[in-house]
Amino acid sequence: MKHSHLSKQLQVIDALSNGANLTAAAAAADVHRNTIAYWRRNSPQFQHALARAQGDCAPTFRERAEDLADLAFNALREVVTDPKASPSVRFKTAMFIIQTAMPPAPRKAEKPLPCNATPDSDLPAAPKEEKVA
Repeated sequence: MKHSHLSKQLQVIDALSNGANLTAAAAAADVHRNTIAYWRRNSPQFQHALARAQGDCAPTFRERAEDLADLAFNALREVVTDPKASPSVRFKTAMFIIQTAMPPAPRKAEKPLPCNATPDSDLPAAPKEEKVA
């Protein structure tokens, strides 16, 4: 019984690490999707093996994506410049391009809490700036 369980986990790991979605991976191993979710939450061995398998495949997926990048950009260009495309599709495509191309907005610098601060403690007030005459 234990061997069968391990075999199913390996089938799921193989499917997920090769790009299958959760439903397809469950079908490949003949288990329910909830079983996979349970393993992901409660089985450190499954979590580790899945992370390792997905990490091993990451360079391959990146290489595949890089191979298709020019085609993807051409497809986006065709949609944005096609006068027959619906305005909403052209708009969504343009927004995707803009959001992808723009760097993320800088995060507001937050002052760290003092080491002895607790959520209920009163933090000292910020020092007031002195006016120079």
